[in-house]
Amino acid sequence: MSEQEKIVNNFIHLLKTVPSLFSPEDRNELSQLIDDESDDIDRLSTVICYWLEKHNDVDIALESLEVKENDERYFGITQYTIQIPDYQPNKATLKNAIHQTKNGSEFNNKKNNQL
Repeated sequence: MSEQEKIVNNFIHLLKTVPSLFSPEDRNELSQLIDDESDDIDRLSTVICYWLEKHNDVDIALESLEVKENDERYFGITQYTIQIPDYQPNKATLKNAIHQTKNGSEFNNKKNNQL
């Protein structure tokens, strides 16, 4: 998997597994940015990186996810790594992840529980 594919793949994973990081406004902004792009992995990766520059909390979460995925140090007996599924790192999968909980009660409940 190329570095650009990995960025898109891991961002999709974050959208799916930690939806509370993304406000409805974040999702709308991401959706608009992605809509304006082709299905080129380099462009999608660039758009995500650009968006992350303005959203430090999500950027930190993504960096943390990448560290955990690649960390091969041992803590006690178990190895501290995570397995991120291989999604289809493309525009359609990214759009689906952005919208999967955008208007759903699961997303709204998680945001309300954080307040």
